[in-house]
Amino acid sequence: MNKKKIIIITILVVLLLFIGYTLRKYIIIKDLQKNIETHISSTNYQLKIIRNDSGVITTYNYNKKDNKIAYFIEKNDNGNINKLSIYDSGKGVNCYSEIGDVKTLEHANKLVNGGIFNYLKDDTYGTLQYLIIAMKANIKSVEINGKSCYLIKNYADMKDRELYIEKDTGLCIQYIENEAKIEYNYEFGNVKDDIFVEPDASQYNKK
Repeated sequence: MNKKKIIIITILVVLLLFIGYTLRKYIIIKDLQKNIETHISSTNYQLKIIRNDSGVITTYNYNKKDNKIAYFIEKNDNGNINKLSIYDSGKGVNCYSEIGDVKTLEHANKLVNGGIFNYLKDDTYGTLQYLIIAMKANIKSVEINGKSCYLIKNYADMKDRELYIEKDTGLCIQYIENEAKIEYNYEFGNVKDDIFVEPDASQYNKK
């Protein structure tokens, strides 16, 4: 076999390996997207998120049962604690904030964000875009808190970020962005009605 044929065969082998590697990552991404859908559509769950940003700790506690949502946010900045409690009854939203000694009650039409999020899915992307994303992404198997996960880097426009996605569920377990480390904990089917009982509104200044 002459040198030219060896070079051509080598190039073809490398190309096939590259295509196979890209397809493997594409399949992983699509499987994770599929696995999380059941959880996103769940009508009873609690999501607790702890964000540590250079020592500033923010805790997000999102509770959903049917059409009701109770969402609690607490930020601890060197002992200075601010709290926000949001209650969505399905008909309107009440926001109770506590900043220092100041308590405020605001009303809104709807809750803007919160809940389980699919970091790997964008409805504007098609198959070609996901293949390109898979080609560029770095994906490897890791274990986080005893859970089998994929560590995903360089995903789409999320540069310099690390996603730890549980293999079986597609749920994000940990997210690292610059100096911030974000941990996610999920519990399904155990949210009770008493968590939706709102504070005494008379103790808050209305806006």
